Amino acid sequence: MISNLEGSELLHHIKDMVEALPGLGWSAWPNGDFICFSQAMEEYMGQQAEHLTSKDADGDFVWKDTVIAEDYDRISSAWLNAVRSDLSHYEITHQIQGAAGELRWLRTTARPQRDVSGKTIYWLGTSIDIHEAMTAVEQSQATEKHLRKLVDTVPGLIWTFDRDGEPRYYNKRLEEWGGVRVRDIIPSSGQTLLSAALDKMIHPDDRAELEASIRQCISSGDPWMARFRQRRADGMWRWMEGRMEALRDPTGAITQWYGLELDIENETRAQESLRDAADKLTKAAQFAGMAELSASIAHEVSQPLASALANTDACRRWLAMKPSNIERAKISAEAALRDANAASEVVRKVRALFQKHTTEREEQDMNAVIGIVGDLLRKEILARDVQLVTFLDPQLPLVKIDALQIQQVLVNLIRNAADSVAESSPADRTIIVRSSVQNAEVVVEVEDFGKGIANIEKVFSPFFTTKKGGMGMGLSISKSIIFSHNGRLWAQNTAGGAVVSFALSELGPPLSWSSGGEQRP
Repeated sequence: MISNLEGSELLHHIKDMVEALPGLGWSAWPNGDFICFSQAMEEYMGQQAEHLTSKDADGDFVWKDTVIAEDYDRISSAWLNAVRSDLSHYEITHQIQGAAGELRWLRTTARPQRDVSGKTIYWLGTSIDIHEAMTAVEQSQATEKHLRKLVDTVPGLIWTFDRDGEPRYYNKRLEEWGGVRVRDIIPSSGQTLLSAALDKMIHPDDRAELEASIRQCISSGDPWMARFRQRRADGMWRWMEGRMEALRDPTGAITQWYGLELDIENETRAQESLRDAADKLTKAAQFAGMAELSASIAHEVSQPLASALANTDACRRWLAMKPSNIERAKISAEAALRDANAASEVVRKVRALFQKHTTEREEQDMNAVIGIVGDLLRKEILARDVQLVTFLDPQLPLVKIDALQIQQVLVNLIRNAADSVAESSPADRTIIVRSSVQNAEVVVEVEDFGKGIANIEKVFSPFFTTKKGGMGMGLSISKSIIFSHNGRLWAQNTAGGAVVSFALSELGPPLSWSSGGEQRP
């Protein structure tokens, strides 16, 4: 028994016990004075046991110089309190300078050794070097502090949920933005923390759907994304976009959820403004379309109406003759009726075109369409001392077109050509119309030898004209017609004038005959 040991025998027993201790062993008397240190401690400290156990003139232990001043006061105070209070356990973590001269972390523990009566005979203590562990903890804490600072400075509102979807953390920006901290959210009886948080932050109209989507995400493990309205700290509702992803362990099990949300109120308002602007633009385009339709009708109807007026006047004059020329009057009346019907049909076709209605189209012989236009314009062309020459490919395939609309295009192109050569010398007052097959397309070209086109880039734009008193609608309407046939229309200047061409690709079978060949009205 320890109580039976005395003097040198007790001291020898204590030294044996110290050497047997794991780590850096030491011992002390009940008053706190150190008895001895283990060989391992001497080697660790680089000092002899006699020196480690001694005190200086002020009564301080000589190992005072091996620790930080603040640590010595803390260590010695805790130690003296333990021995004076006869505690059953002493433990402290501190730094100490070892033989290598660097400060290292130790965890020191000691217990009193008592006799059968409970009286303390001596203390046995051991110190364990935990420097690597403490360094790792410090690094982890520093990393965590850095990450927390980083998370708090990220220009976004960040939160975390546990594996079951319950809020666990809001970053500083989210707390300041929403005026809500996780620790301040108190669920009512039977309510989850998530439900309480959503009640506090989310717009009532979005609340139920948002929680359902989050619950579905938590259940399935899929990423989450939603747009919703959230109350800001100043009480204003703001549109937000939130996203959330799961963090998984090596086995694939979800350990935590990380979420990020951004304030998209300004973006949402901008999109609404853009939609409003688009609506206004659509309405403006509709009004512009109505103006274009009106202009096109006026442009295309003017010729048949003028012809109808001339035929009506002729009919009146034939009837006013003495005696009346009934046969001539009937011919004039029939011509006037034909022109009126043509004007009506033009109105119907143009309206259908600009309302994006698809008119019925049939397979037609483009050479025949050109011939009809030549017949219609014969008197007008000859009256202007202009010659119209056609070079038509006799092997053209049929094309699926609205014949009247293509006639409108040809009439417009030929009249423009006639206007272009009006001031040319008599030898140059010629218009050539060609038809051909090029790259599986039927191509029609109208060439003149006039002054050319001044602004080719704008020539097909609505209301652009180089004619005095012109409306600038003819080529724009022609472009719309050709495009509605899935065709192409283009213009180019030549050395002696200009060529305007269009190509159609909706081809039928090859013709077995043709009305082509050279024609002169």
